[in-house]
Amino acid sequence: MLPPEAWKKWAPIILTYPTPGHTEEATGSHDMLVRLAYQHAPEEMIHSLMVTIDKENKAQGHIDIIRKLAECWDDRLAHAVLEKTQDRTLTPECMGSLLDALLNHRVVEAHAFAESLLLPSVPASGDGRTRAIMAAHKLMTHTDDAGWSVVWPAMQHDMSFGREVVTAAVSSFALRRTDIGAKLTEDACADFYIWLIHQYPLAEDPQYDNGEAHFVGEREQIAHWRDALVQHLHMRGTPQACKAIQRIMEELPQCKDWLKWVLLDAQILTRRCTWVPPRPEDILTITSNPYGRLVQSEDQLLDVVVESLRRLGTELGFPIVSAKFWGLRNDPAILSTESFSADTLLGLSCGYRASCQCRIAVARRT
Repeated sequence: MLPPEAWKKWAPIILTYPTPGHTEEATGSHDMLVRLAYQHAPEEMIHSLMVTIDKENKAQGHIDIIRKLAECWDDRLAHAVLEKTQDRTLTPECMGSLLDALLNHRVVEAHAFAESLLLPSVPASGDGRTRAIMAAHKLMTHTDDAGWSVVWPAMQHDMSFGREVVTAAVSSFALRRTDIGAKLTEDACADFYIWLIHQYPLAEDPQYDNGEAHFVGEREQIAHWRDALVQHLHMRGTPQACKAIQRIMEELPQCKDWLKWVLLDAQILTRRCTWVPPRPEDILTITSNPYGRLVQSEDQLLDVVVESLRRLGTELGFPIVSAKFWGLRNDPAILSTESFSADTLLGLSCGYRASCQCRIAVARRT
């Protein structure tokens, strides 16, 4: 084993030694040597890294050297790189290169630093704006939550900034490996899709003949990225995703004709993903009583209550299930889960059963 002084002497050469390509076969031996050098001479390796970052910043506008230390990350290295990321002499592109590494290694302080570049508001112009665009794009592509709590309000407040962020994101190789929809809630996916439709209308999408070979430009990439949000909702298999698609249809009536089929497929998939087979005692309950109902969701409970109230209305001789009766400002044909919670509806159902001796038996799942 080499003595510590030898590792310190050779650290700069080991770190900066050129390697052909980025494949494991080409860099495997060198990566192992870098790990050993960092273990025995960490301060010298970090110093050499900082010097090389400055050189690359001046010479090429992006940082390559950081990838060589990918297997050496610890708190000491993370702190040094984070401090360098905040160096204002770095170009925004070089800052972004270091943010890539920090966010990929889940350095919490890097997440906070990137968000700080967008707060309290995005600069109107200049270097600060360019850095904010870079930070937003890195948060979107290199964090689990896309930095959405900060990025989305900034995009809403400044539409031009939002378009610049989208342009930067779709130009990123990282985005091609990232499903932005997977990082967002169903409602956030719907909000973002609606925003993108307003900024990049379907009517303005590039059109090509089927099978025609062509270069996929920036605008077409944005269209693919935008449409992938709906496809993600379609495949999520949750009731919330179905509601999100319905909201998109309401806010974008021009998309209803084709979204209705997306919604139908999403509903089918959701039933497959969420269906729970009834227990034997549930089956016995509903088969032994002609008025028995199996309630496994809010919507099913709503159906039971509406059915009960309609029967009561028939017996009393006036419609109970009406907007006028319930004093609702809207004019719904029937009650809705937005008007009454599941607990309220269950209470109404139980009250009806007690007061009218209704024979409805509700078998609930827990």
